[in-house]
Amino acid sequence: MSAVATAFLERTCHICDAVNLFVYKLYIKAKWSRELKRNHIAFENLLQKYDSEAGYHLTRMNESTNKKYQEKLNTTKLKPFKWGWEDNGED
Repeated sequence: MSAVATAFLERTCHICDAVNLFVYKLYIKAKWSRELKRNHIAFENLLQKYDSEAGYHLTRMNESTNKKYQEKLNTTKLKPFKWGWEDNGED
């Protein structure tokens, strides 16, 4: 394979990695948002009517959700995209 084709395929893979990372983060953030909305709905429908400390429980549920999804975003195994001038050949 020629050097040009090799360089092209290597850059293409980096672009695919960048798109994959973007879509993955978008997916995680959408799930995160839906779970926070479900927490709020549970708060409105159940906790607020029957529990005087409902706000405390909602805060705890949201903190747990935020921690879970923040860890998912921070521990992704996908490599962040590097531009050609940032690439030091470690790949």
